[in-house]
Amino acid sequence: MGAKDRPSAALLFRSRHLTFNSHRIHYDQPYATQVEGYPGLVVHGPLIATLLLDLVYRELPDIRVKRFEFRE
Repeated sequence: MGAKDRPSAALLFRSRHLTFNSHRIHYDQPYATQVEGYPGLVVHGPLIATLLLDLVYRELPDIRVKRFEFRE
């Protein structure tokens, strides 16, 4: 996956507000990499689910999703 395919820091920052997730690993690159040891910013489950459904609808516009579940 190239950098252009990754969620931007701005998208991660905004989406964490929608889910009331205030952990710095979602918006503070130096903290996520240097303190927590992640290779980059962490994308949390609700955003991944939203992006997956968006991909399905973009790639298969005639499909109708009847049910979608995920666990964090």
